[in-house]
Amino acid sequence: MADRGQLFPLVETEGFELIRYSVKREGTIGFQGLIGLSGAVAKGLCVCPIPLRDMPLGSLLLGQMRGRGLSVATSRLGDPVSVALASRVQ
Repeated sequence: MADRGQLFPLVETEGFELIRYSVKREGTIGFQGLIGLSGAVAKGLCVCPIPLRDMPLGSLLLGQMRGRGLSVATSRLGDPVSVALASRVQ
């Protein structure tokens, strides 16, 4: 946050649904990647992008160990994420 101090998270999670629940029910502020926000406004949430000057873009690495299969859950998550990200680049 540009020149406004620092935030100290009370909860950290990778679960989109937990973030949404916390924001709606507990009155917290959540930070989430754009890819996880589809339909958030329709669910009654306010979505505000953070300017790049305040929080630079991060990297997302999708990988798989050679010769190892992915679990069904991981594969089902990875496929739409990679397709959505690829469509933003093109």
